[in-house]
Amino acid sequence: MMMAFVNASSTIGALASIQDDLHVSGSTLVWITSSFTLALVSLVMSAGTVGELYGRRLTYLVGVVLAASNPAPANRRT
Repeated sequence: MMMAFVNASSTIGALASIQDDLHVSGSTLVWITSSFTLALVSLVMSAGTVGELYGRRLTYLVGVVLAASNPAPANRRT
């Protein structure tokens, strides 16, 4: 859950950049945030099932690696 919170926090922190880069309104930002939260919740629920099938430790480690590697390509943008 902590990793999901950190991931959601980074999206909330990036809303100003998203608004400037995409030239969207405040209501569109609400849609962006809501859709990201919905996708995140569905992944967390699916991770619970995967954790039961393959083991919680392995599932947690795979999730940490994926969450840590996800922002790396975005940071290389020039």
